Amino acid sequence: MVLGISRIRRQEPVHGGAEFVNAVGFVVRELNPGGLVKIKGEIWQAFVKDGHTIHEGEKVKVVERRGLTLIVESPKT
Repeated sequence: MVLGISRIRRQEPVHGGAEFVNAVGFVVRELNPGGLVKIKGEIWQAFVKDGHTIHEGEKVKVVERRGLTLIVESPKT
């Protein structure tokens, strides 16, 4: 049992902060400036970096991850 625990502790985390940077997804619930986005098949809480509104169905690009919240921007910017 102790060997199993030590092996698990050496494994890399499944979701790292850098994993999502530059990932592109879609807005599920309007970002004004907060809402929901779908990135890599998962729904995440997100906030728009510049505070503007991004409407449902529009594409977004992740610029940062803060815990369980993604900071996004329109890929046009």
